[in-house]
Amino acid sequence: MSKSIKIDSSKVEIAQLINGTGLLAKKDIEEGELVYAERSDVYHELTPADFSNPACDACFLVRKIIEDPLTAKFYNEFDLDSSCIHVNSPSRDDKKFLKKLSKKSKVPYEKVLDIWKIVCAYHVKAALVTPTNQRIRVQLSRLFNRTNHSCNPNTTVIHIFDLESDFYSRLITVIAKRNIRKGDEITFSYIDPVLASILDLNSRREELMSFYGFICNCEKCLEESQ
Repeated sequence: MSKSIKIDSSKVEIAQLINGTGLLAKKDIEEGELVYAERSDVYHELTPADFSNPACDACFLVRKIIEDPLTAKFYNEFDLDSSCIHVNSPSRDDKKFLKKLSKKSKVPYEKVLDIWKIVCAYHVKAALVTPTNQRIRVQLSRLFNRTNHSCNPNTTVIHIFDLESDFYSRLITVIAKRNIRKGDEITFSYIDPVLASILDLNSRREELMSFYGFICNCEKCLEESQ
């Protein structure tokens, strides 16, 4: 099993921005061009039992990190710190799941909660959708961890597939929605693009605060707030 593999990440670089860490374009990128693609070894494919459980999807990846030594090893390589993550407290169902996991694994609850905060903040979902099959995978990825949100993003994340081979490759790809200049920050929408297109300013901010714990001050939000 290989470590998390970066594929064609030569066009972007991780940088310290005014409001934290972000991803910048190292060269001009044209509309429709691949910005970067990445595969992750920290992942969990949701099972029928998971779907019937009222806990959120992030909880099931937390469980795999706790219970599977190899996944835990890859997770530790991300070297993420939950102290700088602003995520709401777990729901009653999530807390019940995490406390049960803590008791079963004998891992202190605070440590389980720290992992949950990181997974909530940095996970991405991939879906296989065909006429006869539907599967959902939750995964962490190094570059995605550092790509910030915008309500008017310059990229689109391709994470819904109609071929099993694409889904099981564990690849997530990011495509330019418009021309991106060298030095521009790379952004994508944390809200589903279809939903984001119909939500007003306050609704978008409520959605982001609820799930990610921050108030969006992207260019679009600032213009609408004025």
